[in-house]
Amino acid sequence: MTPPNTTKENGPTKILIIGASYAGLAAGLNLLDLCQGRSARFSSRDSSSSSSSSVAEKQDGTLGVKSEVLIKIVDERDGFYHLIGTPLALASTTYASKAWHTISSIPALHDPSISFLQGSAIHINPSTKTATVKLATSNAGKEGDEIEEGYDFLVAASGLRRKWPTVPQSLTREEYLRECKGHIEKVTSGETKEMGGVVVVGGGSSILPSPLSHFPFL
Repeated sequence: MTPPNTTKENGPTKILIIGASYAGLAAGLNLLDLCQGRSARFSSRDSSSSSSSSVAEKQDGTLGVKSEVLIKIVDERDGFYHLIGTPLALASTTYASKAWHTISSIPALHDPSISFLQGSAIHINPSTKTATVKLATSNAGKEGDEIEEGYDFLVAASGLRRKWPTVPQSLTREEYLRECKGHIEKVTSGETKEMGGVVVVGGGSSILPSPLSHFPFL
């Protein structure tokens, strides 16, 4: 980040975050807090006294200096998906609708210093500090269009790519809800029972409670 008490000559510091899951969103929101002179919202500091006052009011003032930033978050999904809740999302349509939140529905991301781009980062050039992003259909360009995004600092928080049925493969909330509904209908159909039920391979203690609580006949 730009050192305290200095101004970046060519405008705000640009931070590009690849990944909008737990790490990516946490990094973006914490950086925003610090650059706006506040305590990071996920710090261990007593939140009862730090929600609105700046760091400078609680310390010696050195961390209270504001730094202008523009944070851009890139992810192939159109929102945040609660990955840990997958077993329950694939067993309950009611819960499934709560596990995926579009970026536009998350109040914390409405800050003008934060923007979101749905797409996949396919190349990073540290020398030129640019990232090539392949756009998704929800953006102004056509699906598959590639654009260059410049940055001053890059946060790589893309995580792991997990295959179905470990996690849903949909990239939009609408598709995800259809995917979960289709899976649940398949599990509850007579076909599943005729095939001998459901086999859980690995992770049984954490995965079994969700389907068993919703499908006791399995």
